[in-house]
Amino acid sequence: IHNRGLGPWAMIMLPLLCTQFSNTYHRLKAMLSAVAFRRMLVSALLCAAGSALVVAVSFADMGIPRNILPLPGGTQAIRTAYPQGGNVFASYLLSAPAAYALGNGYHVPIGAHIMFYYPETRQHFVKTASAGEDYLAELARHDIIAVIYEAANGATGEISLLPAMLTVNKQWRLASADDEGVTFVRIPDSMPASTDSERLAAINLFWRAVQRQAVEALSHPSGQTERSIVFAGEQLRIIELYRQLPTQALDLLTSNLATYTAQRE
Repeated sequence: IHNRGLGPWAMIMLPLLCTQFSNTYHRLKAMLSAVAFRRMLVSALLCAAGSALVVAVSFADMGIPRNILPLPGGTQAIRTAYPQGGNVFASYLLSAPAAYALGNGYHVPIGAHIMFYYPETRQHFVKTASAGEDYLAELARHDIIAVIYEAANGATGEISLLPAMLTVNKQWRLASADDEGVTFVRIPDSMPASTDSERLAAINLFWRAVQRQAVEALSHPSGQTERSIVFAGEQLRIIELYRQLPTQALDLLTSNLATYTAQRE
């Protein structure tokens, strides 16, 4: 049952159950002596409490199995860099799994239908996800410590611009790239900056993740699907050709990405 259906369902069922319980209670009270009725009531309450305890103990560790949720792989890196918690920007699909994986202290506001109910939240989400000219200001304004996003849109194969832009930003580090998505962590002051070689290796992982996720979208491709795969291949070729010249490779990757995003607009 969808959460939105629980309220009306409870409004209908609760009065019916209460009425039935009241009728049964008064019939039994009329049929039994006072002592017998009290004994029966105490026995019923003890039985109900015992059953509840058994159920609670039996199902205490069930919850939602982590292996069936699309849990992002970089959540441990977020907790290591920011053990005190903080604000996390996540995609529409990965926000709930991210909140579940991170736990208390980490705020992942984009989830369920919140961005449709609160215009300001939706505006922040769109401005940040589209990686427009002020997206870094949006991340700073809301003190975002990490970004969890798909490398490419699962339906269309389009490259996700926000994580793509973060690959060439020195203030952010790729913490994880897996089948569910990519996780970027804002480098805290207490941590050393990545070297150019380390950044190049991380960018290589990102564009391979783009290729994998774009290929998965080929069952329902858009005009962007093939283009995403081709562009990711171009970025990977630059990395391969300039592997021994990481600084030059980073400049070329940044320039190539700027051209791509300008053509997208």
